[in-house]
Amino acid sequence: MEARDRPTEHAVAMLYSKSFREHPWEEDIYYAPGQLQRQFRDYGLEYHVAVALSEPGRGNVLPEVTIARDPVFNDAGTLIAANFQPGDLSAYPAVIDHNVPNFQQEVDQGDGTTLRTANGVGLKPSHLWNHKAGQGIGNRKDRMDVLLHEEGVGIKSVNVLDFEQLGDDTEVIYKPVDGSEAGDIEYFSNFTALRRAIAEGRLATNGLVQPYFHHSAPIQGLVPANDDEARLLREVNGNRLCEIRMHVLVTIDDEGQPQVESYPTLKFSLPGKEYLRYGGWVGLDPSCIPEGSFTHDKTVALGKRVSEVAGQDTEEGQPIQLHGAIDWYTNGHILDPENNKVGEGNWRGPSHPVKAVFARRAVVRGVAYSAHRNLRQAA
Repeated sequence: MEARDRPTEHAVAMLYSKSFREHPWEEDIYYAPGQLQRQFRDYGLEYHVAVALSEPGRGNVLPEVTIARDPVFNDAGTLIAANFQPGDLSAYPAVIDHNVPNFQQEVDQGDGTTLRTANGVGLKPSHLWNHKAGQGIGNRKDRMDVLLHEEGVGIKSVNVLDFEQLGDDTEVIYKPVDGSEAGDIEYFSNFTALRRAIAEGRLATNGLVQPYFHHSAPIQGLVPANDDEARLLREVNGNRLCEIRMHVLVTIDDEGQPQVESYPTLKFSLPGKEYLRYGGWVGLDPSCIPEGSFTHDKTVALGKRVSEVAGQDTEEGQPIQLHGAIDWYTNGHILDPENNKVGEGNWRGPSHPVKAVFARRAVVRGVAYSAHRNLRQAA
């Protein structure tokens, strides 16, 4: 074992970009970090905040960082006190890469388009969560589409310039190939409107289009987490566009095999949208999508395949630990194979809202498991 792979800190480090220091800070992905801090302590681990001092795009190298070993958060999740000092990421048994500009850097492709590119942070997959190999699949919807179709849950997608391959004139959704924000997605009611947008140069020519999957009807079979969530579910289900987000956690066991857990939340849109523009979450009881059901088991299969395929892009060539999300479009019952398709797969550290209670616990448990394994191996 190399010196850089011998962790000495009994802590988990969350790595942010240097822009963290340039604006009032509030977590937008790993919500309620104070809660996560307390949960990691239950596993005998501290929770440190690290900030990369280098600009993104330097390749897969260990960044120079400054680290707060004693961060204090208020109840709203805002960092209110921290003493940042120079540090070393290789001293940590587990690092969560949240340095977003470094894995979503827009790189010129030489043909008038750009592609978000993951650069990495120079740590081995066993010591890193949100590894560049997984981020790379998150940056490429066309790669993810291959895996979705292998499992029979994908919606046919083609390059935007090849839209006529979709068949007869139809409603379509345009999506950037690199999974940009929802503001870059566009709905077109027919091919004529799509042709006009292409001619105007509004759409990146490496983008994808797919037939519009109608999923505005109330989703059946959902079980809210409590009475408050039940009231919210009645308010939005059928009145807002909704998706089922299956949070996915992949850990690697002692035999090097991926073990997958998955837990649901309901994501709903702002009103009056043809595609989901984030409006909020409804907490769900995992019993509504149980192990053995179509939706659960296909999600688990996808998590395993992403771990395996991403692992092929590493020096080790082995499945990697990761966390991500599969977003299901549902037009009927959530467990019915005929009425469920996957709209998105996110492997770049997707949101873990407080309402995703079981998923958050799983992430902490999985990260802690890997940290303690690496500490044992370094002893």
